[in-house]
Amino acid sequence: MRFSPYSRYHSTGGTCGTFSLQGSTGATLSGPTGGTYLGMLLWQDAACTGTLTFGGTGELDTTNGTIYAPTATVRANGTNAEIEVSQIVAKRIDVANGKFEVNFATSLTYQSPLPALVE
Repeated sequence: MRFSPYSRYHSTGGTCGTFSLQGSTGATLSGPTGGTYLGMLLWQDAACTGTLTFGGTGELDTTNGTIYAPTATVRANGTNAEIEVSQIVAKRIDVANGKFEVNFATSLTYQSPLPALVE
């Protein structure tokens, strides 16, 4: 899982970074297969609006992962850039020169804990 908060996380101030994954060969990434963050592949703090870019000339298989960047752009850009995920939560999805293949499956996708009243 990639965690992308402010550069001075837990402190006031700081800046948000960007995320870029480029390459010329295929790669396989996956989120955790158990525990609290099951299926969370990439998480970006809602206060950060930097673009998450996937590109290059290879295929990126992320068969069990959620990309969570609620106030950012998630971009596929490259020659034959093909990104397979189970869910994308973003303000904008940009497929400049690539494609996203979304194969949603509840068992492979991050599910946030539901609020509950406890007495």
